[in-house]
Amino acid sequence: GVSRQAAQKQLNLLLDAGLVGQSANPANRRSPFYSMSAKGGSLYREIVQEWEALAGGLASGLSSRDLVAARKILEQLTARIVTQDGRRDR
Repeated sequence: GVSRQAAQKQLNLLLDAGLVGQSANPANRRSPFYSMSAKGGSLYREIVQEWEALAGGLASGLSSRDLVAARKILEQLTARIVTQDGRRDR
């Protein structure tokens, strides 16, 4: 997991970069709400578009059968890692 302090450090970096905004939490003054800013949303959409283009290129030329087989193998490998390690976050 991620500690509260580590998460706060990342939020502060996002705030400094103008990628998220902060607003008051009426239920808890010491725990503000965070939301993606227009700049953050724009950057997020750009990253998603680039990822979709990359992922589409990686899969081009592979049949549906190939993709299903690859997915099955990756799921089995993931299950083995989880079983050996006892957790999924590695």
